[in-house]
Amino acid sequence: MNTTEFLAMQSEYSAKTKGAKDVIDASFPLLQKALKDVLPNFDQTVFGLADFGAADGGTSLELMLKTIEQVRSTQPDLPIHLNYSDLPENDFNAIGRMLNNLDGKGMSILGKYPHLTVSSSPVSFYHQILPPNQLTLGFSATAMHWLEFAPGNIRDHVHIAASQDEEAKTLYRQKSHTDLVKILDHRANEMQSGGYFLLVNFGINDKGQFLGNTEGVHMFDRFYNLLSQMVAEKKITAEELQNMNFPQYYRSKEDYHAAVADEQLSNQLEIVQINDLHTPCPYREAFRATGDEATFVESYPGTLQTWSYQVFYVGLSKERSETERNTLVREFFTRYEQDIRQRPQEHGMDYIHHLVLFKKK
Repeated sequence: MNTTEFLAMQSEYSAKTKGAKDVIDASFPLLQKALKDVLPNFDQTVFGLADFGAADGGTSLELMLKTIEQVRSTQPDLPIHLNYSDLPENDFNAIGRMLNNLDGKGMSILGKYPHLTVSSSPVSFYHQILPPNQLTLGFSATAMHWLEFAPGNIRDHVHIAASQDEEAKTLYRQKSHTDLVKILDHRANEMQSGGYFLLVNFGINDKGQFLGNTEGVHMFDRFYNLLSQMVAEKKITAEELQNMNFPQYYRSKEDYHAAVADEQLSNQLEIVQINDLHTPCPYREAFRATGDEATFVESYPGTLQTWSYQVFYVGLSKERSETERNTLVREFFTRYEQDIRQRPQEHGMDYIHHLVLFKKK
């Protein structure tokens, strides 16, 4: 199943993903490291900046503005071009509204930065988006763990990171390598010599932890168990559950080194630095600080739906009506909310990321 069938982020993505912004903000020191290397001897006519898989642009806006400020502090008259890209179904109108109203009072990003130009590209990062040698500094956060398509069904789970299906794990690992090489090859073609690409990506850390599997309830196990209950109650079929596969792969540090060692990339890119980042679930942290259970139960499920709803929807039979499919997915999330109400202290979705800084040779 092709990932583009359900991947485009819904509107108000930023408002529902507080943790994503925390992760992006924490990545700025690595961008600063790249800028300190690039700017002193920069001799290109335009500084190319890009956010791949940008969603509505809100989570990365502060990072982009700080980067633009850093460039201006060194070369105030240097033209900067900023490109936002995502799938065609993405809400690019939201990006436009944000960039034309930075302060909520009608301040445009172009008015704030006279030497800046902006574009948007409704194109998957599985394609080349920018012309060759135009990208000075590329960035992507919490996006490139999505595979181009699921290489097969997972027999015992909805997510390969939690599966014991060895055949599926082999298929997903191979597909992940091929996809990562493809993505990085496109970025290398876009990059200027000496340019950088910072990839902030979900992964598996040295402790074996990954998104939603750090403490308390194992999020993906709970997804699978609740869906299995719906199968037992004949709400959905076993075949439909089999089709609810997240086309994602949480990579290890070794996976990134293997990608740049691939003959397609070995003469193009090098890894400058890889950092682990564990970001506590902001909803759970607020609950622990305030004890406000009602707000937690009301707000936390929304962040899960932003990236999982369509996976469950697409897995349901197309012989069902659109209304029926939506009703079933909403029932699943109602069950998840009920589970949260029964043991709120055990729920939360910590983020596990790798921050990988690549340089064009």
